[in-house]
Amino acid sequence: MTEQRRGLWRAVAVLATIGIAAVAVVPAAARQATTATAPGAPPPKKPLLQTTFAGSDDGWTTLGAKARARVAADADRKALRFEYAVEKGDVSLLLLPVGPTEIAGAKSFRFSVRADQSTTLALVLQEQGGGRWLAAFHAPGGKWQEVALADADFTLSEGKNDPDDDNRALDMEKVEAIGLADLTQLFVQSGDAALAALFGAKSGERSLLLGTFTVEAVAPAHAGTRAATSYLDAFAAPQLGWMGIGGGAALARAPAGKPLTEPGLQVGYRREAGKLAGALRPVSLPQRARLARSGGITVTLASERPAQVLVQLEEKGGGKYNTLVAVPGGKEASMVKLLFTDFKPAQDSKDTNGRLDPEDVNNLFFLDVSALLDAGAGGVENTLWIGGLRASSSTGV
Repeated sequence: MTEQRRGLWRAVAVLATIGIAAVAVVPAAARQATTATAPGAPPPKKPLLQTTFAGSDDGWTTLGAKARARVAADADRKALRFEYAVEKGDVSLLLLPVGPTEIAGAKSFRFSVRADQSTTLALVLQEQGGGRWLAAFHAPGGKWQEVALADADFTLSEGKNDPDDDNRALDMEKVEAIGLADLTQLFVQSGDAALAALFGAKSGERSLLLGTFTVEAVAPAHAGTRAATSYLDAFAAPQLGWMGIGGGAALARAPAGKPLTEPGLQVGYRREAGKLAGALRPVSLPQRARLARSGGITVTLASERPAQVLVQLEEKGGGKYNTLVAVPGGKEASMVKLLFTDFKPAQDSKDTNGRLDPEDVNNLFFLDVSALLDAGAGGVENTLWIGGLRASSSTGV
């Protein structure tokens, strides 16, 4: 199970490579929308790429035996309907080929999605002759989710079968395809029932709506906020870059106010005896660099019920390092500073050098393990809040 979990962010690379060369590239001019300009106003900057689905699929296509895409005439906004099956032996992807240098200089990817059920989606960028980059985000079921991804939100896929990226940088001028995938299907492909249950992955027919998709050379506002601070997640983007753990884990944005003083993440779940629940966040290369310059992390935690929260830093090579935080109940928020020296190797850690290397951390976990440590703590509903997630120095915050 551990190896499968570690390979989550690597496995999506498979989705980005099947059949790309066989798909014709639609000229950018055929899918960019024009923008009206008020008299006397300076002309707005045109998007590098835009698909509006105004009667056409605008060049989007699908991969997968049961995958279908069509204009959604019955949707409450112009959108493309993507229908696919989550089942073992079939992997589906919504794909848009990109012309040479078509999105050179891209700083943001803006779109909206409406999934028929809560899931984790990933936007994948494939470089020609280079690396595969992905940005995962939560899609709540049955409602529209606005998404604004910055170039720094994408993480390099670094599995043993992934192509090398010589400069370890996302080169937008080399991107040849954009993909959208449901990560749930990866757990079903694994054949590991325990892993699928842990992430609430179930087989079956699914669908989602994709609204207007725009690539721009202007970064979203949250990118500047994060770049200028020590935040690992300022929760300033419209989407949540987290994944729920535990069969019934429900993710939602927590607004500033009680129990958190600034925006954060709310995780609702049911404690089950012998099981864990919580959330994980992938760590991008810029965030790893931030960790490498720091002495630990600072986070604000609150819980409806008293909780034992395991914080785990997972390295790309398999190293895992844990520390345990006692969180009081009653929605009482506590800011916790965790030095890297507080983290100890997990029993299933596989680290060749036997030490925590912050620059190699690619996943960050917050897990309520109360029901693992005490069977009597199970059988109840709980909510965990996570906010103020920052890299911190070894002395001050």
